[in-house]
Amino acid sequence: MSGYDDGTFKQEGNLTRGEMADILRRAKGGEISQEAMGISDPEKIINRAQAAELLAKFSNLDIPKKLHQRVFSDVSQKHWAAPAIAADKMAGYYAYLAGQKFMPANELSRAEAAEILSKTAIVKEKIKTLIAPEK
Repeated sequence: MSGYDDGTFKQEGNLTRGEMADILRRAKGGEISQEAMGISDPEKIINRAQAAELLAKFSNLDIPKKLHQRVFSDVSQKHWAAPAIAADKMAGYYAYLAGQKFMPANELSRAEAAEILSKTAIVKEKIKTLIAPEK
């Protein structure tokens, strides 16, 4: 993730669906269309549930077909994004929410996106490469 032209990161700011798709596309290092990622209305702010679905697909996680219990106290097993939220949680993406509610309708902040992305295998590998000592 990059900051803005004025040198700020604006961690409390929100992301649009299109911005999230661009971040994921850059992380993967490939050309993936927003349509292929299932992004509609790219100018709308992305919420946590929408981001969960996108992240689970981006990470190629096994998304369960059916849940037998709630993943978070405020996410019904029947919530449309519950399977993706469960897959993301099992992958460790939501460690920062330990003991808290998920609040699926809340807008995803840039800080949250950075935290979650740092837990994905692709970004972990990029971080490892960046901090590895030069040979």
